[in-house]
Amino acid sequence: MHRLPYPITRPVSERSSVRRLLRLSLPACAVLTAVPLTVLTAAPASAAPSGLPKAVRKATVVRIVDGDTIEVRLRKDGPVVRVRFLGPDTPERGRCWFEAATERTRRLLPVGKAVYLLRDEDVKDHYGRRLFYVWNREGVSVSRNLIRHGFAKALLYRSNDRYIRVMRTEQAKARDKGLRIWSGRCDAFS
Repeated sequence: MHRLPYPITRPVSERSSVRRLLRLSLPACAVLTAVPLTVLTAAPASAAPSGLPKAVRKATVVRIVDGDTIEVRLRKDGPVVRVRFLGPDTPERGRCWFEAATERTRRLLPVGKAVYLLRDEDVKDHYGRRLFYVWNREGVSVSRNLIRHGFAKALLYRSNDRYIRVMRTEQAKARDKGLRIWSGRCDAFS
């Protein structure tokens, strides 16, 4: 009969050492495993980007209508709501810069992604659209961005004046630089 160079079973002293090692290392492994999970799950998935007003409401973009109007769902299975941005006034269909302004809004607010909305004084306009200031999932003010880059004029919509000074400042900068609607030319799409 051939003898094995090592014993099939470990001596009792060796077995207790292995048990002791496992007993001491398992809690350490649990802590090391839990720490990264805690860090990753610290902020809830529905948390708004930092810097947004506390009263913002999260929604999902369903469709881009034009440069200053979108359709959203305020709840997962809720109805589609048409939203008119407070602050900017983008060119209407058939006018210079309409396509460019609409495309800019498409890039800032991808369909199916989160959008953050904030009410001011008036809830709806005379067309029945809901009136909101709008931020994208990165926390960028869409209204301010459209005005800053010359895709829109600043518009005071009745008593909704929370950000009108900022919007007018951005408009003055865009006009001084001659950006898009302030350039005196039509874009290539019109």
